[in-house]
Amino acid sequence: MVRVSARRRTDEDIMLDVVAGLRWDARVDASDVRVEVRKGRVRLTGTVPSYTARAAAVEQAWSTQGVLDVEDALQVVVKQNVPGGQDDDLMAKANDIIGWHLCMDDCDVQAVVQDGVLELQGTVDEHWKVRYAERLLAGIRGIREVRNNLAVALDRSVADEDLAEEITAALSRNSLVDEDHVKVRVKDGIVTLHGCVACWHEADAAREVASAAHGTLEVRDQLELFPTEEKA
Repeated sequence: MVRVSARRRTDEDIMLDVVAGLRWDARVDASDVRVEVRKGRVRLTGTVPSYTARAAAVEQAWSTQGVLDVEDALQVVVKQNVPGGQDDDLMAKANDIIGWHLCMDDCDVQAVVQDGVLELQGTVDEHWKVRYAERLLAGIRGIREVRNNLAVALDRSVADEDLAEEITAALSRNSLVDEDHVKVRVKDGIVTLHGCVACWHEADAAREVASAAHGTLEVRDQLELFPTEEKA
């Protein structure tokens, strides 16, 4: 998502709010996180103890009023006194977790771990499972990064026009999305979302809707942020 407009705020105001948000968020250990802001663009550097903390820090920054963009330069450093296991142990644990979830039964997913970096390989039968699989494994103790290379292999195809209509209808039913803000374009199963949304959360909800539709192979986010108070 690209932010093209936001309530005018100084870089210092934005930085103070991002720092306050990171310290407030219990998911993030912000003791070694540094925040730089230039022309509304946030850069996060430093270290966090887990991959989930890193993702939460980025989400928190995006949620801050006035932020135009977020550059994630954080590194995950697993504490030495925290049991995490070697790569083989982490890989076995990740593949066990995948096998325990019923919704992954019809998928061909393998987790490979090297130097604490987990790579997801194989195929899933619905697009929403791409993000779902990553979320399942991101919180494993000892994982520094997740690289998601899953592809979608559908059991039946859906016409682009039908898929676009179904996603548009689903957006109109979603209480977090203003259907007038988000337009849907589909070509060869690739869904592109474009338009102007009021906040990051509306954009994320739109992405979830597009991902959940049967027939979606990929979701491309070209949404721009345009706060409602500036639309009037």
